[in-house]
Amino acid sequence: MKKALLLLATTALMLTGCIEQANPEVVKPLIEQHLPEQVDLQSLQIKEKNLEVSLSKGALSLSPGSEGQFIKKFHDELLRTFGNDQITSVTYRVEGKTARTINGLSCKRDNGCWQPFLDQPLDNPLLIDRYGSPETIDDLIEQSDTIVAANYADETYRVTDLFKGDPALLHQSFKIPEDIYRDFATNGRYLLFLHSFPSGNYAITGVWSGKFKLEGRPKGYGDDPVRAVVEAMTDQELIELIKKKT
Repeated sequence: MKKALLLLATTALMLTGCIEQANPEVVKPLIEQHLPEQVDLQSLQIKEKNLEVSLSKGALSLSPGSEGQFIKKFHDELLRTFGNDQITSVTYRVEGKTARTINGLSCKRDNGCWQPFLDQPLDNPLLIDRYGSPETIDDLIEQSDTIVAANYADETYRVTDLFKGDPALLHQSFKIPEDIYRDFATNGRYLLFLHSFPSGNYAITGVWSGKFKLEGRPKGYGDDPVRAVVEAMTDQELIELIKKKT
């Protein structure tokens, strides 16, 4: 009954046109209709296109499958309701703590792309985190401690060129676990802006900003100021710019 009433409230909002503007009052029924039974919504706020959600402690007891399905359904709801430019990231907290941020809401897997998630260590590479919000190519270079060109196949990157970072990484191979769920994680040659962990793992600095396919990269991935600039450059222009800045 509770979920049915929430669904009716959401439908009414959509029909009135209020749904066009993302605000906490509109988002609240969208998330509540997908909350698992043992999880309550404590608070939410929107700031600079980031939605911050605090959940009750029951969120920590969710199975990986339930957690992934909940997040995917909620993110799909956000995309259907607001498109991809009003809310571009979601920060999840449990009892006001354990912040985790997911940037880029799209996910093609039915059971979600971000699980296990809520109770994982901060340096777990499965977590999707931008490690900063680069507004310019200079920001992206500065916020990345490793920049490489690499060939990608069989879910593995093999480094062919090193522009910034540990020289020992050249000609080595590594994986980025969460990367296999990206829409453009197809075989080919990529330019990667990375954040390294003491464990030896890597995460991409930006969901849209930190990964570019060379030799015919796709266009229009996300509303991102850095990507908009890069898409107007040739591969050689981009590489030469990085060499000058590092």
